[in-house]
Amino acid sequence: MSKEEQELQKAFSEKEKAEKLISNLENLNAQGSLSAGQYTQIKTGYDKTLSDATTAIDQIKSRLTQKIASENTNIELFSHELQSLEVRFKIGELKGDEFQKDQQKLNEKIHKSENIISELQKLVNAKSSLDVGGYLEKSKGLSIGTGSFLAGGKKTALVLIGIIAIIAIIGGFLLISGGPQPQDAVVQYLQHINNGEYSQALSMMVDPTTMQPYSETEQEGSAALMKAMLGAINFRISNITILSSQRINNDEYLITASATSSSSLLGLTNQQTTSGTVTVVKINGQWKLAENIEAMPIIYPSGSAASLPSRSAQSSSPIAPVRPTPVASVSSPSLTLYSPTVNDNSVSINGATSPGANRLTIVRIHWDWGDGTSQDSWFPATHTYSNNGVYSIQGTSYQSDGQTTTQMTQVTISSYVSILESSTMTTLTTFSGSNSLTTNNFYAPSYWELWYTADPKVMGGQGQTSATGSNSAVFPTLSIQVMDGDNPNQVIRTIEPPGGLDITLWRKSEIDPRPWVEKFYEGNKHYYLIVNAQFLNSYAIEIRVPKTS
Repeated sequence: MSKEEQELQKAFSEKEKAEKLISNLENLNAQGSLSAGQYTQIKTGYDKTLSDATTAIDQIKSRLTQKIASENTNIELFSHELQSLEVRFKIGELKGDEFQKDQQKLNEKIHKSENIISELQKLVNAKSSLDVGGYLEKSKGLSIGTGSFLAGGKKTALVLIGIIAIIAIIGGFLLISGGPQPQDAVVQYLQHINNGEYSQALSMMVDPTTMQPYSETEQEGSAALMKAMLGAINFRISNITILSSQRINNDEYLITASATSSSSLLGLTNQQTTSGTVTVVKINGQWKLAENIEAMPIIYPSGSAASLPSRSAQSSSPIAPVRPTPVASVSSPSLTLYSPTVNDNSVSINGATSPGANRLTIVRIHWDWGDGTSQDSWFPATHTYSNNGVYSIQGTSYQSDGQTTTQMTQVTISSYVSILESSTMTTLTTFSGSNSLTTNNFYAPSYWELWYTADPKVMGGQGQTSATGSNSAVFPTLSIQVMDGDNPNQVIRTIEPPGGLDITLWRKSEIDPRPWVEKFYEGNKHYYLIVNAQFLNSYAIEIRVPKTS
């Protein structure tokens, strides 16, 4: 199973589990088994998990789409190499065995890219976990708060486990009940939580700023909330272990502990073992936990900047420990635009965007195409222009909190110049395309003309200037070999555009040299053309002969 398939399997499983839990929660609420506060808090956690999983699926599929585009580009390049290989063989540069060997290698590369595209497309088309290996029974999950004891995994089925984690954080897993050693407080505090003795646990806490006990009103309110949340899920704590005790001074210690928590809700069970570090201080001869009781009811998404930090990362001073900050600044989204791909008068732009924080999502990407039109579109975004010209394209990524990031790029639209009509010549045959080719034979009279034009690509270019003054990062070429149809190895003439193909210089000089004309006087015979084209949107070749009266 590929990395992308594993990621999709996990994301679909989390999405489907959240959907099932929401359905069960709605049924339980309809039966009147939950208070309004319980329903709202639990539903908020489930909705967040569902939103995160959906966003993850969209982002994974966006990356897969980019990989498909990359493989399609590889196929185009390999096909171009095949055509060039055929030309080199026909003109005698390569021997038969060399040609076959190189041809086989290129065909194998094309076949490999096609297989990769097929597998990636299956993943892009996936609608559920059944399409990507089946539902994952074990999920990490739905939590609220990280970085401290009992603040469990990433997105589990039970949001209340996260609530418990936050409570354990706030309660600090420790506390004294008069024990002579600060680590004894760990066991007693967690035993209070395990036994449902929430008032006793909260009485072991002090305000980290004032080092004063919390008021009875604060303790009663928090204890009631803990009872409502934890009592419904049969929460238990076991395997309490003191991992280390670090002395800061005689009245302050950093205690690291681990424990196993278990709970059940709606027939689903969860068990996890976690560890964390907390500050314990001695107040009036007793060890107390210096934590913020006011932060306890707040539910934070897993991994967000607002999650409560470990006390070991805070000030070691028992007088003024640093309070956790419930709200943190969030960066604007990142946005990268790749070089545009131009095909005739159509443009395609790929890129990447991501939110400035884990708890946020990208809600849309808005495009201003520079021709008076705009639209919302995910990557890759495409647009077709009505007229030639140089257009400034602006992409804006919108984040779920309203912040935006804008990037700009530029594209040149220049469809090839049509070949003018002639009063004395008529068209015998026409060849056109964008890739190299070898034409069939054609018969020309004693005098004939070859008219040709091309539309070169301009890619990258900004900030890159060639020796000729071009601002393109690629160098388009068009070479036409006129071959003797009666003597296939005989080259009659090799034709290339005088001065090369450089739209930048043509615009600077305000002179467009297209189309070009080559005249032939040694006719009355068969000919064929070998066309070598690179980095062209299109080209056209006309064989013209004199009109007959």
